[in-house]
Amino acid sequence: MSEKRPNVFSVFNFKKSKVESVDGCSNIEIKKDSLLPDSIEVDNPNLLKNETLKSSSLSMPAMTENEIYKNDIACFIMNRTLKKSEIVDCLKHIWIPPLDFNFPENIEGKQKRKFQHKYLTQYSWLAYSDIHKGAYCKFCVLFAFSGGGIGRQNLGKLVTAPMLKFKDAKNDFNKHSKTEYHLLSVQRANDFLINFESGFEKTVDVLFDKHLQQTIESNKKRLIPIVKTILFCARNNLPLRGHRETGSLSLESVRSSCIVGEQGVLRALLAFRVDSGDTELQRHFETSPKNCTMISPKVQNEIIDVIGDVIVGKIVERVKQFRFFSLLCDETTDISTTEQMTVCIRYVDTSSWILREDFLGFVKMTSTTGLAIKDAILIKLKEVGLSIDNLRGQGYDGGANMSGKHNAVQSLILNEQPLAFYTHCFSHSLNLCLSKACNVSPIKNMMGIVSSIAAFFSASAKRSDKLKSVILSDSNNSQKKEKLKTLCETRWIERHDALITFKQLYVYVVHALEDISHDPNPESSCKAALYLNSVTKIDFLVALEVTVTCFAYTLQLSISLQSKQQDISKALSDVMVIRSALEELREGADGHFKQIFKDVSDIANLANVEICMPRICGRQTQRINVNSKDPETYFKVSVFLPFLDFILQELDARFNQRLSDIIPLQGLIPSNFGMYDDETILKAASIYAQDLSTDDNSILKAELRIWRHQWKNKQIKTDSAIDTLPHCTTAAPRRMQLEDWSK
Repeated sequence: MSEKRPNVFSVFNFKKSKVESVDGCSNIEIKKDSLLPDSIEVDNPNLLKNETLKSSSLSMPAMTENEIYKNDIACFIMNRTLKKSEIVDCLKHIWIPPLDFNFPENIEGKQKRKFQHKYLTQYSWLAYSDIHKGAYCKFCVLFAFSGGGIGRQNLGKLVTAPMLKFKDAKNDFNKHSKTEYHLLSVQRANDFLINFESGFEKTVDVLFDKHLQQTIESNKKRLIPIVKTILFCARNNLPLRGHRETGSLSLESVRSSCIVGEQGVLRALLAFRVDSGDTELQRHFETSPKNCTMISPKVQNEIIDVIGDVIVGKIVERVKQFRFFSLLCDETTDISTTEQMTVCIRYVDTSSWILREDFLGFVKMTSTTGLAIKDAILIKLKEVGLSIDNLRGQGYDGGANMSGKHNAVQSLILNEQPLAFYTHCFSHSLNLCLSKACNVSPIKNMMGIVSSIAAFFSASAKRSDKLKSVILSDSNNSQKKEKLKTLCETRWIERHDALITFKQLYVYVVHALEDISHDPNPESSCKAALYLNSVTKIDFLVALEVTVTCFAYTLQLSISLQSKQQDISKALSDVMVIRSALEELREGADGHFKQIFKDVSDIANLANVEICMPRICGRQTQRINVNSKDPETYFKVSVFLPFLDFILQELDARFNQRLSDIIPLQGLIPSNFGMYDDETILKAASIYAQDLSTDDNSILKAELRIWRHQWKNKQIKTDSAIDTLPHCTTAAPRRMQLEDWSK
């Protein structure tokens, strides 16, 4: 076999470069010279060029020159050099059989069929070869390249081999006219003729770039509806794929099955677009090979990845504009038992003076040691293009591998960036405070009973209907709630709504349990009797009322701590306000608990619950053994006071020593001017010396005094760093300190 020759663009001999079409067209290698030669080499590797093809029945038979029809299409598919004039002859003066030409008949099955002369008028690109006794596409013969077929297979009939069977001729012709390589060949032929007739005024690379740009624009039109549909699904939290997805969307029957919901959401929406008149999308499905429809699961995932990269790129570009940022991370195991870490950043948008929190992505974790997590964080920051030099804060949970002082994530990053101060998540700290406080025995038991009863009713439609019917049967009922809420397993403060709901529906829950305790089903009746016995005790009611009362204070704190616009100063201020309110509740415990016990007595009377003290013995280690004369005093000492004391102790332990080195910087906030003297503030500011334009103490002290004077006569003073930043001027304190503080 002869040595394989390189692919050469049939008309344009360029310097080598490679262009690849996304629609399945073959790679094209072209040579470029400054001037076009008189003869242009045409080398299509799919043409007759090896010994096997030369000996085939398609080879030109031995004929004299006079016997060969002039400009027969077969003359242009031989492996030979063509001049520009010959290419023009092929395109403009190809041999056309006369009207009375006798086309040979072929036996196809039991029928005799032959080429019809009308095909030549219906399809302008079609040419008939008397030499090969078959039909060709004259454009594809000259300008189509190998690997242009489905799956990059070599081209066949109408291009490198004649079409000899005409049973479904029109269908074959229509299908060929819509193929990408045919449309590309038509464009190349038109460009060549225009350039030839103008005396080759334009260089070939200009023509090729023009066509390449047209191809790119065409491909964009194909992809845009697919990308928009994927974005629509993502924004509306819709799954892309279904259980079974088969068939080409070019078929109306397949589109109909997609629209009625037999396949995935993406295919259904694309089918709906086609049926609604999206001609570009319809043409894409009709002309694209099966392996290039751009809707396969792999391509869908690639598009989603690209969309994610674009979003992250925009976020990083914005962060770089505003320079400083803080890091927020948390690790968890997803439903597929894959350990992964979420990476978010928090920064000040100085264009609109708001705090932003943006999600950068997930990082798969193979190890959860402090060193492994630190390395994963730094690699992620490097991948997205953020520098640790501008990192000014870290926010994680209180796990030992995250918050430890020696080999934890925060300490390892702090070693590399001393200004990246660590802050334990305030909302998580509040959850831990309440979790510890709920270890008081009556409170803990009450929580377990409420959770079990909520699960008991929600697990059965029959029991849920029973509770609902009891609620609706009360004509005096002003409550709109008709079912219990389950207790959140992780966020203790979110249990407040569940406890409030249980308290409001308490009487109806008791009546429903009484009815279910007589149910023929032994499992339901047994559990209902046990739960009824538990909720009709006075200690349960006292614990429920005390918890609801105290959680009412911390609920507002939890909401404010989870606000995106919260900063350290405002968060600490909010914690101290709630702490002061709870201390006041503790100091006036006698009067406050009297009202709590009165509310408990009212509920007890409605449910026929006896108000009494539990049995007390002389020596007891496993129960609260308080010597008191009345139930009110007993429950105040055994439930209310311990619960309040636990909350106050935990708030002191978890919030009092936060960021003691830089906490004086909150003295720059106008509402906090009286909290710290100038020396204390300047000492804290010196930590950020590298972020300041000067470290001269006298200049910084003058700026601080000017800043205080600026707010001297203002009636309304801001109480947070983010609200103060817009008032900073060139004569005011360095803005960078407040930006760092606001994170």
